[in-house]
Amino acid sequence: MCTKLRRMPSPANHLVFHGALLVLVGLLAGIPFARAIKTQGREVAWRVVHSGSTMAGILLIALAAVAPKLQLPAWAISTFAWSMIAGSDVFVIAMVIAAVTGARGLGRGGSATNTAVLVLYQAGAVLTLVASSLLVLGAARAP
Repeated sequence: MCTKLRRMPSPANHLVFHGALLVLVGLLAGIPFARAIKTQGREVAWRVVHSGSTMAGILLIALAAVAPKLQLPAWAISTFAWSMIAGSDVFVIAMVIAAVTGARGLGRGGSATNTAVLVLYQAGAVLTLVASSLLVLGAARAP
């Protein structure tokens, strides 16, 4: 009986997959963006989702090419990838909630939705800051 060992996807593969998902979300956000333009709706909020999600996805895909070159231990590369993925996902979720509800999440107080969006933005910032720090460290160590 021959059994194949299933190879675990690399952090780079995860970055590409999640990046592609965010690009898809960003492109699909063009639909409510166009609708908002026509109906004088939340045009700015949907523009942020449309462009921000697409840019976040492209960033993840670009980082997939860099991840294998970082001079970091395996745990740090994994932490880099998952922090960047989670941070980007959380930012996109916050942007979508903000666009749907009108809660901007830019200041304390207000509705529970506004507070939730603010907390999501803060979590996204912390996660991407961790990932960016590891990126700089790994790039600085590369030959």
